Amino acid sequence: LAQRFGGDRNDDTWTRTRDRLRRDILVRGYDESKGTFVGEYGGDRVDATLLLIPVHGFLPPSDIRVQRTIQRVRNELSDGRFLRRYCTSDGVDGDEGCFILCGFWLAEALSLTGQLDEALEVLNNHLSAANHLGLLAEEVDAGSGGLLGNFPQTFSHLGLIQAAARLDRALRLRDEGSKEPPRLDFDFPDIR
Repeated sequence: LAQRFGGDRNDDTWTRTRDRLRRDILVRGYDESKGTFVGEYGGDRVDATLLLIPVHGFLPPSDIRVQRTIQRVRNELSDGRFLRRYCTSDGVDGDEGCFILCGFWLAEALSLTGQLDEALEVLNNHLSAANHLGLLAEEVDAGSGGLLGNFPQTFSHLGLIQAAARLDRALRLRDEGSKEPPRLDFDFPDIR
């Protein structure tokens, strides 16, 4: 961010800090026994934010640790066709629904790893949670499909746009040379 927005006078400090944090996460945020990243240092559970590892360029999508983490998140946090944010107690009374944004993170991560059919299915599943006007809430009840939480939820819509653009780009690259009409184009910056 410092380089992108003109804060380059502290560039060396930011770079050293970034590199130190990266090394720390690679050691303390990784569970060797399971071969996946975990949601918190010293913990053994996953949360959906781990799907952002390839999205933000922390590690490449081809890294086996990333691929195993994505699969573990799917295995442990899927609830029907939707995705939970985590499966731990957060101190707030009551059950939470599935976070729509997290489903879009999953679609984006799957797009990056080349699992395009799965990404499209996940995207469509989460799109199905929209109301008759196409608006999304923060959460969805996995059983009934009812909208829960804040409504309409900007983060859900931003996640949809990002995932759809990423998937579209991946599909176009796969289908290069086909006679399909052009799709939405968005150039994602390489943020490392």
